[in-house]
Amino acid sequence: MLSPNARALLSIIVVNLHHVLANDCDPKHSNVTLEELGLERIDAYAIPTQACAEMVRMADKHGWDMSADSVDSEPVMDINVFNHGEVLNRAVYELLKPHLPRFKALLDERFGGQESVKNSLDWVFLRKYVGGMQRDGLLAHHDENLHTINVPLNEGYEGGMLYFIPPSSQLGSWVNTEYQRALPMIQSDNVPDLCNSSNYFMPHMQVGVATIYDRTIWHGVSRVRAGARYTLSLFYDEPSRIREGGLDPRVLFTNKQQRSERLISLHWVHTNAAGKPQVLQRGRGAVIDPTKSAVITDSFAPGQEVREGSHIGHWFAAADEDGRILKTWKVTRGAHKFELHDSDDGHALGPDGILTSDPKGEL
Repeated sequence: MLSPNARALLSIIVVNLHHVLANDCDPKHSNVTLEELGLERIDAYAIPTQACAEMVRMADKHGWDMSADSVDSEPVMDINVFNHGEVLNRAVYELLKPHLPRFKALLDERFGGQESVKNSLDWVFLRKYVGGMQRDGLLAHHDENLHTINVPLNEGYEGGMLYFIPPSSQLGSWVNTEYQRALPMIQSDNVPDLCNSSNYFMPHMQVGVATIYDRTIWHGVSRVRAGARYTLSLFYDEPSRIREGGLDPRVLFTNKQQRSERLISLHWVHTNAAGKPQVLQRGRGAVIDPTKSAVITDSFAPGQEVREGSHIGHWFAAADEDGRILKTWKVTRGAHKFELHDSDDGHALGPDGILTSDPKGEL
């Protein structure tokens, strides 16, 4: 008797073989239409490619959140741009801002008049997928908010196709009724993305041209085989439990130093499996590991305040121009306002090579 995993793998083989034998592969993207899937292409509401390229540049300069994703538990590799009325990345938001009224007008035109539909923008995030990294694709899922607008920001990568599962397909039935059977077929490594089929619909995604879909549509991203894919997602009308109680912490950093001869930078620091920050040891101190961190700002001057979207368990560090860590902080439930003082002049490492806790930093 076959195990559940073996049966699921056999299902993939059988379905994909059926595509070949039945000539189910559809390179012209014509198996189904956007309308049949409940999708809508917003050609007239495109974001200029120049603005898209600038968003990508600003995002890479900012650095990426690598906390676990609620969809597949892999690192999210994204940036929170806007969350429930609060701008979290001003540079990207200012590039997006001129286009928001047009998006709102479109949603009002298409979906207005219903009591449950407010077309309220609740969340905007920019995500990166990189070939060869943990975040190289995305497990198929459906969103909880009423409507999502997705905008591709670049081209020049291989794979990384945004795909939709037609509700009328075999896979469309399984994701709703036999999820464990469907699971291997919706993992990014297993999605056949060279052309459309009865189970996977991959519309041509032109840079800057938005696509809108609702919360009933299952969608995911196939594995990026080479290069990097950037995309902007706008969530409208999230459920009240998220709007009222699901906000992530907003960290406030304040430089209280009086002297300014040193150039200070702020970093988000990756953690290991035990939740400890990953840094390099230098003598009894520690320095930033550029492969295990992301720069929030490279100029944290005396008197300056920096706000950053975060999650419980995140570690941050302030470092000098040589990368030497002056102070670290861990975000915990409760207060999350952190300060850097003149007395913060190095953070010691414990005998296991892990940063010792700071009573003033761990709130």
